[in-house]
Amino acid sequence: MNRRRTLLWIAACACCALLPLRAAEVGKASAQPTVQMVIDYHDGVEKHFTAIPHTAGMTVADCLTYAAKHPHGVKHASTGRGATLFVGAIDGMENEGGTDGKNWVYYVNDRKGNKSCGAHELKAGDQVKWRFEVFEP
Repeated sequence: MNRRRTLLWIAACACCALLPLRAAEVGKASAQPTVQMVIDYHDGVEKHFTAIPHTAGMTVADCLTYAAKHPHGVKHASTGRGATLFVGAIDGMENEGGTDGKNWVYYVNDRKGNKSCGAHELKAGDQVKWRFEVFEP
């Protein structure tokens, strides 16, 4: 009887030791790559989207489209598409235009965008930030 208990105890310990390893493998296999996006209104308010699913060919503009569909999302107005897409407003805050006005400017991994947001492709793990600020080239 003691031998049976000992064997059961050893088997139970082995199962308990292996379970966390298997759970970690499952978590890695099912984790979808993501990107993050922050909308900075430049008035002390920011909206954070911390897990936007990344897809091949995804652009900065696609992040805005995803955010617009979220229950707590953002609305945006834009013209054009692809390399000519231009964002004119986010959540009702319109670009002020000119050299002295605030406009929506995007950054990827803290680097200012150098092309249309509709042409700037993202990699998994990238962080997008839209800031309402005076544009400085």
